[in-house]
Amino acid sequence: MSLTEDIKGVIERIKLKLNAEHNFMEAKLKDGTIVQYEGELNVGTKLNVIDAGGQVSAAPDGTHELEDGTMVTVAGGFVTDLKTPEGTEAEAPVEVNVEAGCEPVKMEDVEAAIQTALANINKDEVASLKTELAAQSALIKDMFAVIEKLAEEPTAPADKPKNSFSKSVQNDKATAIERMSAAAQKFSQRNK
Repeated sequence: MSLTEDIKGVIERIKLKLNAEHNFMEAKLKDGTIVQYEGELNVGTKLNVIDAGGQVSAAPDGTHELEDGTMVTVAGGFVTDLKTPEGTEAEAPVEVNVEAGCEPVKMEDVEAAIQTALANINKDEVASLKTELAAQSALIKDMFAVIEKLAEEPTAPADKPKNSFSKSVQNDKATAIERMSAAAQKFSQRNK
Protein backbone atom coordinates (compact mmCIF):
# COMPACT_ATOMS: atom_id res chain seq x y z
CA MET A 1 0.00 0.00 0.00
CA SER A 2 1.31 3.46 -0.88
CA LEU A 3 1.33 6.44 1.43
CA THR A 4 -1.42 8.09 -0.66
CA GLU A 5 -3.67 5.03 -0.26
CA ASP A 6 -2.95 4.99 3.49
CA ILE A 7 -3.92 8.65 3.78
CA LYS A 8 -7.10 8.12 1.75
CA GLY A 9 -8.00 5.19 4.02
CA VAL A 10 -7.49 7.30 7.13
CA ILE A 11 -9.61 10.10 5.68
CA GLU A 12 -12.41 7.65 4.82
CA ARG A 13 -12.33 6.20 8.37
CA ILE A 14 -12.52 9.73 9.82
CA LYS A 15 -15.48 10.55 7.54
CA LEU A 16 -17.26 7.37 8.57
CA LYS A 17 -16.66 8.10 12.25
CA LEU A 18 -17.89 11.69 11.90
CA ASN A 19 -20.93 10.56 9.94
CA ALA A 20 -21.73 7.90 12.55
CA GLU A 21 -21.38 10.36 15.44
CA HIS A 22 -23.56 13.01 13.80
CA ASN A 23 -25.79 10.68 11.79
CA PHE A 24 -24.76 12.45 8.57
CA MET A 25 -25.80 10.80 5.36
CA GLU A 26 -24.31 11.41 1.96
CA ALA A 27 -25.74 11.14 -1.51
CA LYS A 28 -24.57 12.05 -4.99
CA LEU A 29 -26.25 14.29 -7.48
CA LYS A 30 -26.44 13.24 -11.13
CA ASP A 31 -23.50 15.56 -11.87
CA GLY A 32 -21.34 13.79 -9.22
CA THR A 33 -21.62 16.49 -6.56
CA ILE A 34 -21.75 15.05 -3.04
CA VAL A 35 -24.52 16.30 -0.77
CA GLN A 36 -24.76 15.73 2.96
CA TYR A 37 -27.67 15.84 5.38
CA GLU A 38 -28.34 14.74 8.92
CA GLY A 39 -30.87 12.01 9.62
CA GLU A 40 -33.36 11.31 6.85
CA LEU A 41 -33.78 13.35 3.70
CA ASN A 42 -37.17 15.02 4.17
CA VAL A 43 -38.75 18.42 3.67
CA GLY A 44 -37.15 20.78 6.18
CA THR A 45 -33.82 18.88 6.28
CA LYS A 46 -30.71 21.03 5.96
CA LEU A 47 -28.83 20.02 2.83
CA ASN A 48 -25.11 20.72 2.40
CA VAL A 49 -22.73 20.37 -0.51
CA ILE A 50 -19.21 18.99 -0.07
CA ASP A 51 -16.71 20.35 -2.60
CA ALA A 52 -13.62 18.56 -3.94
CA GLY A 53 -11.52 20.08 -1.12
CA GLY A 54 -13.84 18.68 1.54
CA GLN A 55 -15.37 22.08 2.40
CA VAL A 56 -19.01 21.91 3.47
CA SER A 57 -21.43 24.67 2.48
CA ALA A 58 -25.20 25.06 2.19
CA ALA A 59 -26.68 23.58 -0.97
CA PRO A 60 -27.55 26.24 -3.53
CA ASP A 61 -31.17 27.18 -4.10
CA GLY A 62 -32.90 25.29 -6.88
CA THR A 63 -33.96 21.79 -7.83
CA HIS A 64 -31.29 19.09 -7.80
CA GLU A 65 -31.50 15.49 -9.00
CA LEU A 66 -29.90 12.70 -6.98
CA GLU A 67 -28.32 9.68 -8.70
CA ASP A 68 -31.40 7.59 -7.80
CA GLY A 69 -33.64 10.09 -9.62
CA THR A 70 -35.01 11.80 -6.51
CA MET A 71 -35.68 15.48 -7.16
CA VAL A 72 -34.78 17.76 -4.26
CA THR A 73 -35.78 21.43 -4.20
CA VAL A 74 -33.69 23.62 -1.91
CA ALA A 75 -34.26 27.15 -0.62
CA GLY A 76 -31.92 28.78 1.87
CA GLY A 77 -30.03 25.51 2.34
CA PHE A 78 -33.16 23.57 3.42
CA VAL A 79 -35.17 21.01 1.47
CA THR A 80 -38.54 22.53 0.50
CA ASP A 81 -39.79 19.82 -1.85
CA LEU A 82 -38.86 16.18 -2.38
CA LYS A 83 -40.08 13.96 -5.24
CA THR A 84 -39.17 10.28 -5.51
CA PRO A 85 -38.34 8.73 -8.91
CA GLU A 86 -41.88 7.36 -9.23
CA GLY A 87 -43.11 10.94 -9.34
CA THR A 88 -44.90 10.86 -6.01
CA GLU A 89 -44.15 13.47 -3.48
CA ALA A 90 -42.54 12.22 -0.28
CA GLU A 91 -44.24 15.04 1.58
CA ALA A 92 -46.29 17.98 0.53
CA PRO A 93 -44.19 21.01 -0.34
CA VAL A 94 -43.58 23.12 2.70
CA GLU A 95 -42.57 26.70 2.53
CA VAL A 96 -39.66 27.22 4.86
CA ASN A 97 -40.23 30.36 6.87
CA VAL A 98 -36.93 31.19 8.45
CA GLU A 99 -37.22 33.46 11.47
CA ALA A 100 -34.71 36.21 12.19
CA GLY A 101 -31.62 34.85 13.90
CA CYS A 102 -32.17 31.34 12.55
CA GLU A 103 -31.42 32.14 8.95
CA PRO A 104 -28.80 29.97 7.23
CA VAL A 105 -25.60 31.90 6.78
CA LYS A 106 -23.37 31.80 3.74
CA MET A 107 -19.68 31.21 4.31
CA GLU A 108 -18.85 34.43 2.44
CA ASP A 109 -21.00 36.38 4.93
CA VAL A 110 -19.22 34.74 7.87
CA GLU A 111 -15.80 35.54 6.40
CA ALA A 112 -16.85 39.15 5.76
CA ALA A 113 -18.12 39.48 9.34
CA ILE A 114 -14.85 38.08 10.67
CA GLN A 115 -12.79 40.48 8.54
CA THR A 116 -14.91 43.39 9.75
CA ALA A 117 -14.50 42.32 13.38
CA LEU A 118 -10.75 41.98 12.91
CA ALA A 119 -10.57 45.40 11.31
CA ASN A 120 -12.51 46.90 14.22
CA ILE A 121 -10.35 45.13 16.77
CA ASN A 122 -7.27 46.46 15.07
CA LYS A 123 -8.72 49.99 15.01
CA ASP A 124 -9.57 49.79 18.70
CA GLU A 125 -6.15 48.38 19.49
CA VAL A 126 -4.39 51.07 17.46
CA ALA A 127 -6.41 53.79 19.19
CA SER A 128 -5.51 52.29 22.58
CA LEU A 129 -1.83 52.12 21.66
CA LYS A 130 -1.87 55.74 20.44
CA THR A 131 -3.33 56.87 23.74
CA GLU A 132 -0.73 54.90 25.68
CA LEU A 133 2.08 56.24 23.49
CA ALA A 134 0.90 59.83 24.02
CA ALA A 135 0.92 59.30 27.80
CA GLN A 136 4.43 57.80 27.67
CA SER A 137 5.64 60.62 25.44
CA ALA A 138 4.38 63.22 27.94
CA LEU A 139 6.11 61.34 30.76
CA ILE A 140 9.41 61.29 28.85
CA LYS A 141 9.16 65.04 28.18
CA ASP A 142 8.60 65.66 31.90
CA MET A 143 11.61 63.49 32.76
CA PHE A 144 13.85 65.44 30.35
CA ALA A 145 12.65 68.72 31.82
CA VAL A 146 13.70 67.51 35.28
CA ILE A 147 17.08 66.34 33.97
CA GLU A 148 17.69 69.70 32.26
CA LYS A 149 16.89 71.56 35.49
CA LEU A 150 19.30 69.32 37.38
CA ALA A 151 21.97 70.00 34.76
CA GLU A 152 21.53 73.77 35.22
CA GLU A 153 22.13 73.55 38.97
CA PRO A 154 25.58 74.81 39.98
CA THR A 155 27.96 72.24 41.33
CA ALA A 156 30.84 72.73 43.75
CA PRO A 157 34.26 72.30 42.21
CA ALA A 158 35.70 68.97 43.08
CA ASP A 159 39.19 68.73 44.49
CA LYS A 160 41.39 66.66 42.29
CA PRO A 161 42.65 63.72 44.23
CA LYS A 162 46.32 63.18 44.20
CA ASN A 163 47.14 60.29 42.00
CA SER A 164 50.37 58.52 42.68
CA PHE A 165 49.42 55.95 40.08
CA SER A 166 49.85 58.31 37.13
CA LYS A 167 53.64 58.59 37.61
CA SER A 168 54.07 54.84 37.74
CA VAL A 169 51.99 54.45 34.57
CA GLN A 170 54.25 56.92 32.78
CA ASN A 171 57.33 55.10 34.05
CA ASP A 172 55.86 51.77 32.94
CA LYS A 173 55.20 53.21 29.46
CA ALA A 174 58.77 54.42 29.16
CA THR A 175 60.10 51.08 30.34
CA ALA A 176 57.90 49.24 27.83
CA ILE A 177 59.12 51.43 24.98
CA GLU A 178 62.74 50.88 25.99
CA ARG A 179 62.22 47.10 26.10
CA MET A 180 60.61 47.09 22.68
CA SER A 181 63.42 49.16 21.26
CA ALA A 182 66.04 46.80 22.74
CA ALA A 183 64.19 43.78 21.31
CA ALA A 184 64.04 45.40 17.88
CA GLN A 185 67.80 46.07 17.95
CA LYS A 186 68.55 42.44 18.90
CA PHE A 187 66.29 41.24 16.08
CA SER A 188 68.04 43.52 13.59
CA GLN A 189 71.46 42.26 14.66
CA ARG A 190 70.47 38.62 14.25
CA ASN A 191 69.07 39.13 10.74
CA LYS A 192 72.17 40.92 9.44
